[in-house]
Amino acid sequence: MSNNKLLCVICASMILFAGCTSQNAQNSKKTPAPEDIFMSGTGSGELIEVFNSVEDRVRSSDAIIYAEVADFEMVPEKGSGFVHTIETLHIIETLYGDLEPDSEITVDELGGYVLIKDFLDAFETEMERSGFREGWFGKLSDEELGTKYFAEVPEGYYYPEIGDKAVYFVKKRLSSTEDIYYVAGAWQGEYREMNEGLLVWPNVNNNSLTDPEKKFAPRTIQYDELKEQILEAAGKQ
Repeated sequence: MSNNKLLCVICASMILFAGCTSQNAQNSKKTPAPEDIFMSGTGSGELIEVFNSVEDRVRSSDAIIYAEVADFEMVPEKGSGFVHTIETLHIIETLYGDLEPDSEITVDELGGYVLIKDFLDAFETEMERSGFREGWFGKLSDEELGTKYFAEVPEGYYYPEIGDKAVYFVKKRLSSTEDIYYVAGAWQGEYREMNEGLLVWPNVNNNSLTDPEKKFAPRTIQYDELKEQILEAAGKQ
């Protein structure tokens, strides 16, 4: 796993992204400041699914919900270092499936940022930790490892904020013993709410990372229109 990780990051560009200071990033859950973050892109296993229509998305989902981000935590995966965002979603309305409105579910999404020290500590062997320490962060002091961040940004990943709303097409993660879901097709299964009742169509070019200055006008759809399409597609299943 770690060799794959290394190949992913060698092929990716290291960039900087704006946010808040390192002192309060963990507590406020806001993106760290540009000078405090190292960023890498990588793929996502969920992208093996490709959706060309709402029908495709419904067919590949266990449930479809309109939900709000109630909380989230970003953690490195033990043994690999891959960063995951574990989101708690409060369900406002269920459009498909048997998830109860006004309940909460846990969604695991690949991507996020963590302190570099925590990223390194996630690897199982001293050889791996030393290799990544010297290869990626050799210019940083030991003190900086505990104050600066490593961010992993799969294609289409969008940093969440508490209070964000979206329509999520979710699937149960069968490899987990707990009730954990993931977004079907990664970014392809999430219609973010830009303004009240107005959703952004899934698009890798329109997120806070690839288009921080919002230069590109996103394709949008009204919530009621998407809901109608989902209900119609679900009736055909």
